[in-house]
Amino acid sequence: MKIVNGDQMRALDQKAIKGIGIPGIILMENAGRGVVEKMFEFLGSLEPKRFGICCGAGNNGGDGFVVARHLMNRGFSPEIFLFADKKDVRGDAKTNLEILFRMGSRVYMIKDQGDLDVHGEILESCDILVDALFGTGLRPPVEGFLAEVIRFVNGLQKRIVAVDIPSGIGSDSAKLEGPYIKADLTVTFALPKISHLLPPACLHVGQLEVVDIGIPCFLTDEAEHEMITLDPPFLNPLFRKRLPDTHKGNYGHCLIIAGSEGKTGAAYLTAQAALRMGAGLVTLALPRSLNALMEVKLTEAMTLPLPETEGKSIALDAWPEIERFLPQVNTVAIGPGISLHPDTGNLVRRVLEGVNVPLVMDADAINHLQGGLDLISASGNAPVLTPHPGEMARLIGCSVAEVLEGRPGIVREKAKEGKCFLVLKGHRTLMASPDGDLFLNPTGNSGMASGGMGDVLTGMIAGLLAQGYPKQDAMLLAVYLHGFAGDLAAKERGKEGLIASDLFEELPKAVKILQAEWCFALKKDSFQRNAFRMGIDRHLVAPDSGNEG
Repeated sequence: MKIVNGDQMRALDQKAIKGIGIPGIILMENAGRGVVEKMFEFLGSLEPKRFGICCGAGNNGGDGFVVARHLMNRGFSPEIFLFADKKDVRGDAKTNLEILFRMGSRVYMIKDQGDLDVHGEILESCDILVDALFGTGLRPPVEGFLAEVIRFVNGLQKRIVAVDIPSGIGSDSAKLEGPYIKADLTVTFALPKISHLLPPACLHVGQLEVVDIGIPCFLTDEAEHEMITLDPPFLNPLFRKRLPDTHKGNYGHCLIIAGSEGKTGAAYLTAQAALRMGAGLVTLALPRSLNALMEVKLTEAMTLPLPETEGKSIALDAWPEIERFLPQVNTVAIGPGISLHPDTGNLVRRVLEGVNVPLVMDADAINHLQGGLDLISASGNAPVLTPHPGEMARLIGCSVAEVLEGRPGIVREKAKEGKCFLVLKGHRTLMASPDGDLFLNPTGNSGMASGGMGDVLTGMIAGLLAQGYPKQDAMLLAVYLHGFAGDLAAKERGKEGLIASDLFEELPKAVKILQAEWCFALKKDSFQRNAFRMGIDRHLVAPDSGNEG
């Protein structure tokens, strides 16, 4: 699913209105009705006695007026609050406000603190508040009286349903500036916006629902966008089918260069993950003194003992043996647990220069390239890099805070600059191609904040590359499946105590589900595609199975 900024969404609206001829008031009607439908799905059996609809003067307020009317049609008597003068409401929003007046609704106009003092008790008496103050056109921060309104509404500690986007949060950035509504449910229209899905803003959206408001699907397919969020309809066609008459040689040979004294676990996890992703053969290259230990630990993978440093990490002297081995392999992964020994760093740079098969670089391999985007670019290999924010900061020479604050732009720009495929791990992992295409991953959970998870991801990417998957496809599939396997494990075991090896049991299940025909079928249904939910408890359930995940 595409993720858009405010200008891109407004352009899409205008194409539907002016280009296709769909009246804006119809889109507004569909939006308001969609909010009510999703709101009652969210509330379940809870039937509140009183709704409070907080509206601004713009089209977001117009959506709120439609919400109020549909609540009235369901037998409720919502309290409607207009935080503006009625003469400031124009266009389609004005039409819907006038309909409410003709239906006999009372609308409380709150233009200043005095009005809020008079009508605040009525607002406080409501069970559910609908936030329709500002839409995607807002440029935060909110100041003045409306800033106080937002603080007042949050202070009531009611359940809040945001229309399109929580008021006070901008659509184009995940940065939080000034006061903002803290929603329990946000219902947005046609396509999600950047702040819906990226932290820290996304942490205040609550449950996100995307509803179809009647914009033709070919317009959304053609729409300009900031990034794409991964989902089964997008990923399902990327899978390669296995033929019946086949053998291990058809699925590639993966070389994993990993491990040092005290960090054999990283090497084990990476090798196992490559096997779990379907690589035909996996060889773990490691320091010679650690070989006997790993031959006991690994049963399906082979090992390649290599010359080592005095610190029992892989030495530069190992390069000739690696070079002789390269003609046997289809991909190489380097980095997990290799240590920061300077001589090992020399080997990393030699591997970057000398490997001409697909290359994955993680952990200390990235740390050894501190400030070395030019080295990566010059290699001509377009490797796949999988840093966490700390490793990313060291790679490009900035602070972790700067990385976190500017994640989308940094990932896109540095992937282009380094001519590499870049995976910036974290909550809502971001990925970029050398062409600057940007992707967001919605899977994964806080239970995955434990050692070894990144090693598993490295092995997964390498396992797919060994089978001949294009680099971008391997990156996208592995990142999504990594988070999805973690979600399945969390559902089974809980988040506390989740460890990296728990993913191995879930990976085959995750692949099987993502390969299912119903995932591809969603691609043909524009409503289901646009309304596709993000949460693991809801979004990977076959429509006719009744079974989660």
